[in-house]
Amino acid sequence: MSSATSSPQGQPLPSWSCDGSPYHAGEQAVQARAGARDFAERAGRKVIRAFMPDQHREFFAELPFVILGSLDTAGRPWASILVGQPGFVSSPDPRRLTIAARPIAGDPLGANLRGGVAVAVLGIQPETRRRNRMNGRVTETGEGSVTIAVDQSFGNCPQYIQARTARFVADPPAAGKKQPVRAEGQVLSAEAAELVRHADTFFIASASSGAGGNDPVEGADVNHRGGKPGFVDVRDEAGRTVLTVPDFVGNSAFSTFGNLLLNPKAGLLFIDFSAGHVLMLTGEAEVIWDAPEIRRFPGAERFLRFCVSEGVFIENAMPLRWSPPEPAPQIAATGTWVDAERAARLDADANAYRIYVVARVDTESKTVRSLYLVPQEDGGLAPHLPGQFLPIAVDIPGEPRPLRRTYTISSAPNGRDYRLTVKREAAGAAPGRVSNWLHDHVAVGSTLHAMAPRGDFVLDPDSRRPVVLLSAGIGVTPMIAMLDHLTGGTADRPRYPDRHIWFIYAARHGGEHAFSRHVRRLAQEHPNLAVHIRYSRPRLQDAVGRDHDSVGHLDRALLQALLPLDDYDVCLCGPAGFMQAAYDMLTSMGIADERVHAEAFGPASLKRRAVATPTDRPRLVSVAEADVTFRQAGVSVTWAASKGTLLDLAEAAGIEAPWSCRSGVCGTCATRLLEGAAAYPEEPTATCALDEALICSAVPASKSIVIDL
Repeated sequence: MSSATSSPQGQPLPSWSCDGSPYHAGEQAVQARAGARDFAERAGRKVIRAFMPDQHREFFAELPFVILGSLDTAGRPWASILVGQPGFVSSPDPRRLTIAARPIAGDPLGANLRGGVAVAVLGIQPETRRRNRMNGRVTETGEGSVTIAVDQSFGNCPQYIQARTARFVADPPAAGKKQPVRAEGQVLSAEAAELVRHADTFFIASASSGAGGNDPVEGADVNHRGGKPGFVDVRDEAGRTVLTVPDFVGNSAFSTFGNLLLNPKAGLLFIDFSAGHVLMLTGEAEVIWDAPEIRRFPGAERFLRFCVSEGVFIENAMPLRWSPPEPAPQIAATGTWVDAERAARLDADANAYRIYVVARVDTESKTVRSLYLVPQEDGGLAPHLPGQFLPIAVDIPGEPRPLRRTYTISSAPNGRDYRLTVKREAAGAAPGRVSNWLHDHVAVGSTLHAMAPRGDFVLDPDSRRPVVLLSAGIGVTPMIAMLDHLTGGTADRPRYPDRHIWFIYAARHGGEHAFSRHVRRLAQEHPNLAVHIRYSRPRLQDAVGRDHDSVGHLDRALLQALLPLDDYDVCLCGPAGFMQAAYDMLTSMGIADERVHAEAFGPASLKRRAVATPTDRPRLVSVAEADVTFRQAGVSVTWAASKGTLLDLAEAAGIEAPWSCRSGVCGTCATRLLEGAAAYPEEPTATCALDEALICSAVPASKSIVIDL
């Protein structure tokens, strides 16, 4: 929603004056599920009014077209367009809007505009990306005009609006002339489906179950959706055309989705902006909150699924034509269904190494640098979740074979690149062999080999509990990815505005402190984010209040002062000693063991107070000897305990197998077992599917085993 406007005298206009919420029960339920209930209520009470401010009244009078949402006699929503020379929309007073225009011949709107019915109006000016909305009910209808009484009036943000300028190619009265009209059934015609597939914009009408009653928050609604051409998926399923559309970060009002929760009917309007054709559809709609494709579609938070019931395709309906679009700035961070299909293929081939080019290098501190990786060949990025890592293989001169390591992706998913943030280790330190080589030899244009992202250290997507991101040293990298995801969107339209975030970080001093300015900036922009930085050995130039907030090692007193409650989701990452001490302090404060999610670097792992053995992975005992077949390689060998793990056996047979940590921590080596079973002499901390084995730690538990390598 747009910010509140002021009167000519500079005084704030009255906001929502009714006793109850400006949102009905459906909107409130969806806002709560999305983690934005309080944020939406505060914003709605400021900007939703029972009248139109003068700014909105003047805006509507400037427009050559408006979008309407209406209901037919069966209660089905339809989205329509009315056209006229600027001034055809007028406001006699702040509580009424009059539109002097006839519907397009063949548009169901003509029969829908009846006295007392709920109707919604969207005024949108694509060239300036301004839009204002008004929901109300019809009070008067005349020859070529309709007057609507205001129930709710509010402005909306310019997000996802493609800038294009309208021009008349015929007189507006031509909109009332008959043009070729084709009825569309449950399966769209080829021409209609093609219009939808190439659309970068459409409009959606919906209505709450109480639309047309006396409650001003119950009514019809119509709004805009925008994306890259190809952001609407079209396919036929069980004799009906189904459209699936991503929902991106927005204003958190969820007017459309709230209506659909109570009344799963919707109307869609697609416009061919160059030819003037229109496609109007009505059908059933639902919100998809959980699906694998959501993670694969850049920018998607959830999906809208629409099943076509019927519609009309009207050729040359518009006396307007529009200029080629200038994409909305937010569109760059979104994708298309082609991107989602590429991501699905990459997921299926997750263990294959691809070549990535270093597109950018940033210095984060004196000891830390970030590498931005993009695929060398066009094919998109495999999707990742904040907190996951990227297995890489590096060819270092003098080494007999590539050295494999895993590095956390420190950026939130963006569909463009992976950012790996690497710390330089002390000279001669064996664990720093690859990290230091990345510091000394990798520059823009260098190439690296990497598999698809993976890892279980991720945020719970369904939790709305406060989250604590607690880290030390280079353990900050997954926390930055999580923080950027949690604060995604814009400062006034964040992804999870109601979820409180504590970012607590420990470092020795400012010279080793990565992402300092970035985190401080986010804290200034997001009131739900609290940041505390503690240095154990600050330098003279490190200032309290600017670079850090306190001095010393992390201790219980600090955690108790910062975290007065005990119901948090905690993400913990850093050196082994730090993690164990932090874990012990957190659980002693009453935070449940299962709420503490930890990521260790290398073989280190937490000693938990209550370690739960995974019930879905049975504890098996290894056999003395087994026949092992590597199906893809066509190789069969005999295993005995002296031959080590299944990974050792594969390498001894000359078979290339995925691995990184060789200690059961990272999960890179997860490989399908086609036959037989595997045992673990030492239980790994990483997880894998029931039909997989972590071959770096596994040995045969049956006399015959077949591996998909």
